Amino acid sequence: AQALVEEDLDRSLLLARQAVAIDDSPQTRSYLLAGLLRAPTVAGIMHGDDDVLRAIAVSPNGKTVAVADFAAGILFFDASSHERIGEPLPMEGGWVDSIAYSHDGERLAAAGTGFIRLTETGTRKQIFERPIHGLVTRIAFTKDGEQVVAVIHRNCQDPYISIRDSGTLRPVGPVIRPEAFAGSEVTPFCTTPNFALTPDGRSLITAAPDGQLAWWDLESRERTRAVRIEKGHHALALSADGRTVAVGVDRGITLVDVRTGAIRSAADALTARPNWLLFSHDGRTLVS
Repeated sequence: AQALVEEDLDRSLLLARQAVAIDDSPQTRSYLLAGLLRAPTVAGIMHGDDDVLRAIAVSPNGKTVAVADFAAGILFFDASSHERIGEPLPMEGGWVDSIAYSHDGERLAAAGTGFIRLTETGTRKQIFERPIHGLVTRIAFTKDGEQVVAVIHRNCQDPYISIRDSGTLRPVGPVIRPEAFAGSEVTPFCTTPNFALTPDGRSLITAAPDGQLAWWDLESRERTRAVRIEKGHHALALSADGRTVAVGVDRGITLVDVRTGAIRSAADALTARPNWLLFSHDGRTLVS
């Protein structure tokens, strides 16, 4: 209560943080958020035109944030000022459920219900589009930019990983179908499994609900390694140096050392199972 009426911002935030330390609850956390929102220089908000969906991507240089908006298409924001950059990129024919920049920042892949589209970021002109039989909920470029990796499914059923040529968007070789690679109804929407590409561009990592963290060779499509983790739906992230895998578990996060397989767990660190995880570039901070 003191935090909410305190006029000095620093003191207000300190009081709100102490309230969380005394009783970590959604109510005390909301007090802390209320304090942060009093200062636009501390916390910035980017506004869309309609319901902003789950698709979001940051350009490789960290200057631009691309966000899927149900009504407008893809919106672009300046990461520093939080202001809109130019006009929205229209996405006719369905909503966007996944966005990814190429590593050189010159192309943007957008995918959703029945399509994958490539756009040139400089001119925002569409380069290519490929119809897809299903919904694309995860997408990423390989490090060399020659391929696009996507998770495709139909109504949350039988998801699989498709590797495609980044120029034509045609499939390259067979798909990867990990065992028990299934979606979960953990939100009002279907949450499908995620993957992470290793920094060398040769492998990808999956976390299946049956408790298997697995490495797959992108060329042979064969599983090369597996580590047992907690069962259930898993958010998944890989540090930039490729040394640590973060996996979401019930009310916490599991960290797996890629080299040794050693596991560290942050139990009861969260109020629920996370839907997304993301490492900072230096690998020291994990956002859930």
